[in-house]
Amino acid sequence: MIWRNADPLRNYGKRAVLGAALFLCATASFANEPITLTSKSGALELTGELLGFDGEYIQIATEYGPVSLSFARVDCAGAECPDPDNFVARLKFAGEAAIADVLLPALWDGFARTQGWSTQFDELDGGSIGVATNSAGTVEAVLEISSSSTDQGFADLFDHKANAVVATREITDEELSTARTQRLDDLESSTRSRILGLDAMTPIVSPLRKTRSLSLVQLQRALKGEVTGWEAFGESAAPLQVHLGPEGSGSTQTALRYLIGGAEPVGVTYHETQADMANAVVSDRNAIGLSSVLRTGGARPVALLDDCGFLSAPSPIGIKTEDYPLTAPIFLYLPPRIMPQVFKDFVEWTRSPAAQLIVRRTGYVDQTVVPIPLDAQGQRFANAIERVGTEVPFDELQRFVRLISDQTRLSLSFRFEAGSAELDAQSRSNLMDLAAAIRNGEYDGQELKLIGFSDGIGDASANRELSGARAEAVRRALLSRLGDAAENVALDIAAFGEALPMACDDTELGQRTNRRVELWVKG
Repeated sequence: MIWRNADPLRNYGKRAVLGAALFLCATASFANEPITLTSKSGALELTGELLGFDGEYIQIATEYGPVSLSFARVDCAGAECPDPDNFVARLKFAGEAAIADVLLPALWDGFARTQGWSTQFDELDGGSIGVATNSAGTVEAVLEISSSSTDQGFADLFDHKANAVVATREITDEELSTARTQRLDDLESSTRSRILGLDAMTPIVSPLRKTRSLSLVQLQRALKGEVTGWEAFGESAAPLQVHLGPEGSGSTQTALRYLIGGAEPVGVTYHETQADMANAVVSDRNAIGLSSVLRTGGARPVALLDDCGFLSAPSPIGIKTEDYPLTAPIFLYLPPRIMPQVFKDFVEWTRSPAAQLIVRRTGYVDQTVVPIPLDAQGQRFANAIERVGTEVPFDELQRFVRLISDQTRLSLSFRFEAGSAELDAQSRSNLMDLAAAIRNGEYDGQELKLIGFSDGIGDASANRELSGARAEAVRRALLSRLGDAAENVALDIAAFGEALPMACDDTELGQRTNRRVELWVKG
């Protein structure tokens, strides 16, 4: 992969220059220039903005919603009409800068290599263009990336300035409503969204601070303006300054949704970039911030220690399993628009082991399933033993140990939306990945067990039943995606209610962490 700040039409060769030039003309459609399509008979005429062209079919935005037509059956009028005789596959992604600047170019380059192509990226104002060429120097496909924020990415999609969105938060109800108004289907569905990789948010402080851990409650109070001094964290009295990344950043919004339900924080300072925020924390010993684990800079990450004694740090395993409560998936949203086959192949390839290796090499956490050795789970067993009592008797823990004595926990876990029996976004992705792995024969002849757990709110026996119901719900959802492949594995469930808590139940986020279904494999 080559990066340049030069003219993207230079040094490609004659056909390559023509292809790139046509691409740059085609991207003018994102400037909202309308075109008119007229049927050969003249009976039909439609005007709208160009949404997509795959060399055979054209799609435009009309007052009736997106309309797709065979290009050979219409006449096209307008400066943005594509040229099918010199077609170059192209697509525009828009969204979160942290993903658009690093992960997307790396994935596009990795995919191009699987096709025997090379890539060259040219920096543009607010983004980049990645041109993939074959060994003869002919342009095969061009990916344009607009680097901004999650909020702006969705805005670009709805303004027909982008074909897909990269986001570090889930789509909001308001954005879903806008999407439906534009007849973009349900962008929350598994066919329209997927997870590229995983990130997480962590509190950060100045290296001059003694603080090594904070509780979720302390963070919540700081964000709400209820704590204004460091003495609340056990240090000498000093004013507390709270810093956050870009206001439109999905990462920032995810952290605020987890911690204070998406409410507006009080008395905080926003920064244009995550790097600016981290630098502000480093330079001010009275500052505290919330940062992506990849962008802490010279600031010191702080572990989460809740009032029940559970210590949680953003390790790769903790992020994969969502046992770390501030996990933040990286989303790709794909509306029902015409997409050249090469980009369909690219999107599908992002789930491959090779793509997930690139995710890991760029510093994010990949979704590759890994075993979690029993000796790496000592802390949660110690927490469980400490909380043995009338609600959870010791023989319940003995039952659990007997059950898993010859089994290994895998890093796939399943958690649920707040106040709902619906799987959350990361768990929906996990379900798809597990189903694909079973269909591909990765677990042929093995015994898989889905073990349900609950939070500690309410009656223990009722919680045990509820955790079993959740495990059964995951099992049914998995079976519905397996078809005949279900015969190749033994799939069972077990329920232990509140027996093995991962967090304190004094916050909704802690309760959500405890409500889970774990995947174990025998042998």
